[in-house]
Amino acid sequence: MGVLIVPQSLARLHHRKDLTYRPVTDAPGSAVGLAVPAGEQTEAVAEFIGIVRGRKAGSSRGRAEPAPKRTAREKTLAKQAARAAAGKTPGPSKGKSAKRPRR
Repeated sequence: MGVLIVPQSLARLHHRKDLTYRPVTDAPGSAVGLAVPAGEQTEAVAEFIGIVRGRKAGSSRGRAEPAPKRTAREKTLAKQAARAAAGKTPGPSKGKSAKRPRR
């Protein structure tokens, strides 16, 4: 039996039934670095760098051309269509009741 302090990503990687990990909040932090050769990278390396930097698949990561811009109206219509497809009906706005009489 023993104790080892490692970054949480490493603890998750080696998780097994006979091992457990607990976050240590008062331990000093650590940094993780990624080194790649300067210059042009392959598409796979560029994608990996984007993932490491925290870019989501919906961002510009891995796209040759930028995604077309949508207007606010197009975004609203897309949300309404998604809600309708999920069977949700729009209710009253936040903070307002549909049945309250006006004074």
